[in-house]
Amino acid sequence: MNRFSRRACILGLLGLGTAGAWPRLLRAEAARRAAAPFSAEERGALAAACERVLPGAGEAGVPAYLEACMARAPFDRFLAPTFGRAARAMDAEARAAGGRSFAGLTPEAQDAILRRFQRGEIKGLQARPFFEHLVRFCLEGFLCDPRHGGNRGEVGWRFIGHHTCWWAPRRIDSLVRRGRTLPY
Repeated sequence: MNRFSRRACILGLLGLGTAGAWPRLLRAEAARRAAAPFSAEERGALAAACERVLPGAGEAGVPAYLEACMARAPFDRFLAPTFGRAARAMDAEARAAGGRSFAGLTPEAQDAILRRFQRGEIKGLQARPFFEHLVRFCLEGFLCDPRHGGNRGEVGWRFIGHHTCWWAPRRIDSLVRRGRTLPY
């Protein structure tokens, strides 16, 4: 005798309905992560801060690397809000000091504000941990593999004298296309 019950049928149908909802849930999660974690003002303040922490960071794509990292888990939940608040605090400090946004200040004025963050003197924000994270992400973005979004044009690698494996097929092709000789 077949032991197929009404309960098993209903549970099976519910399982099919839930399985059909998974693609929609995954697309919604991907769309949420693809949304930019920072506003234009926050992005400008963070890009200027990256440039002051590590000159040449803009050319190397460090701000784009930072934003891409903050759009992914687990940073999107924990660090991205902190970076957004810190960027707004940098702008507020800049407006109080010079009447302009952080990105619009002179490099010396930007350095003074960043020193206050480094010492943890900004009220209502864990400024010192933010500054430490900013420095780490700047270094990561400057020295990471370019496929991760930073180190555009291998600027960071050239700065420290790092050469990728020259015998890799892609590397040989790029050297030959540029008209350079192989290192052997």
